[in-house]
Amino acid sequence: LSGNQVMDGFQRYQGGFSLGGALVKDKTFYYINAEQTVDLKDNLLNVPELGINETVRGVSRFTLLSGKLDHVWSPNFRTSVRLNGGYVNIDRQGGGLEGGTTFPSAGNSQARNSFLASVKNTYVGANFTSETNYQFSRFRWDYGRADNPNDPQVVAVEQATGNTLAILGHPGYVFDSREWTNQIQQKFTFYQGAHTIKAGAEVINANHSLFGGGNPNGNYGVALTEANVQALQEINLGANSQVGDLSSLDPLVTSYNVELRPTSFGMAQNIFSLYVEDQWAASNRLNLNLGLRYDYDNLSQGAADQGDLNNIAPRF
Repeated sequence: LSGNQVMDGFQRYQGGFSLGGALVKDKTFYYINAEQTVDLKDNLLNVPELGINETVRGVSRFTLLSGKLDHVWSPNFRTSVRLNGGYVNIDRQGGGLEGGTTFPSAGNSQARNSFLASVKNTYVGANFTSETNYQFSRFRWDYGRADNPNDPQVVAVEQATGNTLAILGHPGYVFDSREWTNQIQQKFTFYQGAHTIKAGAEVINANHSLFGGGNPNGNYGVALTEANVQALQEINLGANSQVGDLSSLDPLVTSYNVELRPTSFGMAQNIFSLYVEDQWAASNRLNLNLGLRYDYDNLSQGAADQGDLNNIAPRF
């Protein structure tokens, strides 16, 4: 459930389909798959001081899509193309499993959306095999996507008791992470007598971007007098209460903070890798493997003048 706790009354609906076959006999083949999951979860919004005891329904959706296309160019050469998509939205609709004071106006959701596309080309020769691969991926993690992104957050406390009566408007923070990755591989396998020699190279380029911080619209703490509480009871808005409903009462503001400079962080990571390995069939009962791998990661530079250049990994 991705950390989304549930109780009695939880409902899950799942459906999907798969199709596969030949587009061109003995040449081109396809396969597609789609899956959909919908979760329904009821939370309880419970504020006795305001006469509120309501069920708040949340809907979470998980969509998974994939497709593959294979084409045989010749008995020696074939290409595969693969696409994958994942679209996840986990609802935080307000309330709580056993009661809570977060109103739906401060509801938000966690979005995790991903896309991947890859191409694989394989050639089989008389005494060698070549594999050339490319992959692109994109991932976004918007951890607190606000239902009302332009609102401030207001936390209302009963002045006499100090009890929190309502959280309205905005989750109070921003966290939006994105990543784009390109990956290229070239691999060879050579067969020579009792020796199988494998060699390859890979380049990964990943760009990261993170935007986060507090609420640029401001987070308020307010104290409600007995008259304010009575006025809210008379209005009787229930779970539909909004920030403006409190503002109209002109409550006492006890705290205020605003994010003046939401932080944006971005970095590109480049990884270069090379390897070579010899598998020697010393006898029909013994294989010996001897290999060497080299990696360079530009983020290993840190605050130095150059990166870590001696990442050498021998293997026997």
